[in-house]
Amino acid sequence: MKKLQSKRVDRGGARKNLYSEMNSSDDWDAQNQAAMNRLAETWKGDIKSLYEKLQSVRAKERTEMENRGLVDKQDVRKTLDQAIKFTGSCTDMCPVFERVRRTFENNVAPWERNASGKIDRGLAIKAFSRPAAGQPPPLPSDVRPPAVLQRTLAFLIDNVIPNLPESHAFLWDRTRSIRQDFTYQNYTGPEAIDCNERIARIHIVCLHVLAGSNIEYSRQQELEQFNKALQTLSEFYEDTRKLGGQCPNEAEFQAYRLLSHIRDADLERQVQSLPMHILLDPQVQLVLELRKLAQQNNITERGYTNTENASNMYSRFFKLLRTSSVPYLFACLAEVHFNDIRMWALKSMSSGYHKRGKPYVAAHLAKVLGCDSEQELLDLCDHWELTRKRDDGIECIDVTSWNEQRTLSKPPAKQAYSKTIVEIKQGTLTLQQYINGTSSRGNDTTIPLKISNSTSLPITHSRASMGILPEPSVSAFANVNATPSRSGALSGNFVKPESLESISKSNHVYEPKKDIYDMNRQRSQQMKSVSPLAHQNSFVFGGHSINEVFNTPMLSNQKPDLGQKSKKRSFSSEDNFHSSETSSHVENARINPSLFQTLDSPSTLNRISTGALSTSSIKSPFSTSSVPETSKSSATVFSKPYRNISRDLLKSECDDVIRSVVASEIKSIISNSVSIHTKELERKTRFWSNLSTELFSSMVFDNTWQACEEALSDHFRRSALLKSTLKMISMTAKRAKNSADLRKKRQEQVNDAAMLLGRPIKKQRLTKKRSLNSLSEEERVILMQEQRRVVLDLWKPLDLERVFVTYIAKKFSNAGVLDGIIDVNVFTSDWHSSSGIWLRKKFGLEWCDNKFVRNIESKNVNVSFASMSDDEDTYENVACLVFQCGLTGTENNIEAESKLRFDSEALLEALKRLYKFSVYSISLLVLYWSFEGISNNEVYQALHLDQLLNPRYGLVSSIGFVTIDDVSELDMNAAIQYMAKSIVI
Repeated sequence: MKKLQSKRVDRGGARKNLYSEMNSSDDWDAQNQAAMNRLAETWKGDIKSLYEKLQSVRAKERTEMENRGLVDKQDVRKTLDQAIKFTGSCTDMCPVFERVRRTFENNVAPWERNASGKIDRGLAIKAFSRPAAGQPPPLPSDVRPPAVLQRTLAFLIDNVIPNLPESHAFLWDRTRSIRQDFTYQNYTGPEAIDCNERIARIHIVCLHVLAGSNIEYSRQQELEQFNKALQTLSEFYEDTRKLGGQCPNEAEFQAYRLLSHIRDADLERQVQSLPMHILLDPQVQLVLELRKLAQQNNITERGYTNTENASNMYSRFFKLLRTSSVPYLFACLAEVHFNDIRMWALKSMSSGYHKRGKPYVAAHLAKVLGCDSEQELLDLCDHWELTRKRDDGIECIDVTSWNEQRTLSKPPAKQAYSKTIVEIKQGTLTLQQYINGTSSRGNDTTIPLKISNSTSLPITHSRASMGILPEPSVSAFANVNATPSRSGALSGNFVKPESLESISKSNHVYEPKKDIYDMNRQRSQQMKSVSPLAHQNSFVFGGHSINEVFNTPMLSNQKPDLGQKSKKRSFSSEDNFHSSETSSHVENARINPSLFQTLDSPSTLNRISTGALSTSSIKSPFSTSSVPETSKSSATVFSKPYRNISRDLLKSECDDVIRSVVASEIKSIISNSVSIHTKELERKTRFWSNLSTELFSSMVFDNTWQACEEALSDHFRRSALLKSTLKMISMTAKRAKNSADLRKKRQEQVNDAAMLLGRPIKKQRLTKKRSLNSLSEEERVILMQEQRRVVLDLWKPLDLERVFVTYIAKKFSNAGVLDGIIDVNVFTSDWHSSSGIWLRKKFGLEWCDNKFVRNIESKNVNVSFASMSDDEDTYENVACLVFQCGLTGTENNIEAESKLRFDSEALLEALKRLYKFSVYSISLLVLYWSFEGISNNEVYQALHLDQLLNPRYGLVSSIGFVTIDDVSELDMNAAIQYMAKSIVI
């Protein structure tokens, strides 16, 4: 891995070397650690004695370190300028004191034990220790310096990573301890950056490996530590840039940060403040593309940002992940979001498909959502309770059965584990190689990433580190001059190969496909540069000389004049009707000069004059076969007219050949045109036939659909009318029932009032003697006034201040108490019955704080009358209990025996509570609403009043008993006074 160059920083006027400070050590501390190690290795006693011995040694060590100024004293306040620069000095992966302590506590992991089962100094690794309040600061011997931390992490990667997933808990704790030691020392050098980068990669690998295992783990805790490592790295990168340095792997881990919080829109704003070479890095651009495809506009889950204008391109998201442009570690991290994207994709599909349509084929849906198999999709659908269906024996999913409320109420689905998308990208490389970010020179590759419709950036990666599977070598015509982009440890060093052969062996360079227009244009340019003959004029209809046609020397050594040739119009690529084979032959033909020597011979001239010369007897100028050359002397005996005749003959023959070729080409073109026209006519005929059939079918379907809709609407109208009628009947019956219930309730209230007044419920026949008609008008008025007075006296409130509070105040004055408190509890089984209302009126009780209460204050006493509650704190000052029993409810048909049994149990329970929590002896007043045919003695026995007065039990100090049916004001006042006099202060 590339390390940052050491920089000297001027702070406080002194220039200090950061690395020399971290590597400085104290001689006394080193000797003390060596002595503790020798003591632990040579100890023969029990482990407890060794632990106590080392505790005393550490106490002396702390005192010495504080005196030397290497450790701050506990609970001593200092300013920031006075703070000590703490530096660890432990050279082992685990301090000796912790090894002994964890052995004593039996807290040794299996990976730290040797063959004998004991903790090994070379295997033990310091565990994470959560800081606690009041804990002293760590000693230098407890903290490992950066070099030891780097070596410890390398040991974990080489020896513990291969044992995943069983070693995950151990690995998670020890990597956290490494980050904690860096924090203790406030160290931000290259070792801290390297370790935090590799720890972040470890968390990515663990997320994928654990998802495919049966080991229980917390994905939330794994992501939490991963994001903390990324946050630490972001701070390190920022500090490094401020010092003028540059971290080679920053783009990779900024990309991980964007991918981890895939729906955090604020991160895209933050990443824009990074340097331009980081923002435009292909790795960051790749993750931005994945984030764009993963955005969805229907998310309602708490903690997620909904993107209103997202296109729900979940299918393209999984397609991009399957390509080789997405590295292994990126795919492992994106795997965390698979099931969330699938869930909201199903929600989007549920609103986009018609409920009456056919269900979605499970196999195709599994491919769209990036599932490894159809069974994986079915398990997810079962978890989210989507309905399964079978259509023609094929398993299908009804996506319209999505229920958001039901789905969100379920626990999150288990993290996805993808073999076809993620696991396959690992290739032949080990997890250690991915974590270490190792790369070789021969594995660098440039992968094009399409950022927009008009932009394509190359990503320079190491195939070994990014998880891209090796692919076959491409042609040597690949882009040799590809520009390498900035990359970190994952990409290695880009080196331009020395030759094309080295490219095909070491580098795999892939370019985007060129369009057809560019390919044709390059091919046209290559054909024009094949030979100079391709630029010469072709045959034309006219009187051109043969020199102008072939541009070859004639019998004379003079070259033909080409000045006029350029002014003549030649065949272009559009005018030339020759086939490609003939054109190629013409362009590459070479004319043998002996041909014209043959034409100028006397025998040839004789044959021309007689018409015996034919084209078969003349060698074609396009033939590549050689013609025997004649001597130069024989070429000079013929005169110029004979050469003109031979040229005219050759021109005539060439024109015939051209006409025949043009005719054949025209015939072929016409034939093709007729064929194309015939096919087009047939296609149009089929089109109109199919269109008419479809229109007719659509018309029939629409008419049928309209008829069905009308039938359904008529059925719906009748059903709605029937429901409306039944609803009206039901409402009428309900109103009649309510009226009957109201009349019945009123009659019951009249009966209760009559019973309280002592009048019989049933009407009695008046005899002549008792008939009101026999009484005079004056007597009837007197009788009615008397009855009214009785009723008013019955409901008149008691004067409690006169008949109760006065006596209580005298008792407190005699006892010398100036602020006495007395509570009186009133009990009845039903406060809303007629008897309960009467009781509230008599004592003047009002509703307040969930109970009926009345407070009366005097000079030296405060008396409170209240209904009895379940709160035990209100029983402390209760001295009196008014207990109402008998015929107190609204039920007229209740049996006297069962009601008195209930009253007895209620009275006993109330007295037990008051006896337990009250500071006074209880004075009891019983108000009995009489039953017909039940004597007072029977009531005494049913309520066990004789036993309550027994001093053996001591529940009450006195009992007053009043029968309500013939009560008068004098009787109630006397009973209240008796209860007040019985209170013992």
